[in-house]
Amino acid sequence: MSANDIEEMLRAHPFCANLDHAEIAAVAAVAHVASFAPNTFVFRENGVAGHLYVIMEGVIRLELSAPAGTETIQTLDADDALGLSWLEGTPGRWMFDAQVEEAATLVVIDGPALQAACDANHTLGYKISRHLLLTTTQRLQATRIRLLDLYR
Repeated sequence: MSANDIEEMLRAHPFCANLDHAEIAAVAAVAHVASFAPNTFVFRENGVAGHLYVIMEGVIRLELSAPAGTETIQTLDADDALGLSWLEGTPGRWMFDAQVEEAATLVVIDGPALQAACDANHTLGYKISRHLLLTTTQRLQATRIRLLDLYR
C-alpha cells in the first residue's frame, strides 16, 4: 500500500481530524498498514513499545494481567488510536495486552519517526500531542469507571 493510500485512510480517521494535508502526509510517510486476525495480539504487556496504531476497522481489547486472571480494561474500535506507551521514551514498554476481538486493519505509525517529525514541525507536534493527551484523559476516565464497577 502506498503512502498516498495511507494518507487517504488517515484523512478519514478522527485521529487526523485537525491535521492539514502536509501533516497527514508526514504521518503517512512513517506508517504502514497491517491486518490482524481475531484472537491475535497487536502487542503484549511489557513488550517494547515503538508504534502508534490507528484503528481503521475491527475491535481490540486492552487487557491487564491480574492475579485472578486477565481483566479487560477497555475495548477500542475504528474511531480510536491504540498504543500510547511509545511516548514514554526509547524504549517504552506496553502497559497492557492488546488482543484483537474482531478482525482489525490498523495504520501502524513508527513512534520514533513520528517523534522526529513532530520535533521538526512543532505545529504537527502540538496537534499530535494535544490529541494524544485528550485520548489519555478519556482512557484514564474510562479505566476509573471500570475499576469502580469492579469494586462494587
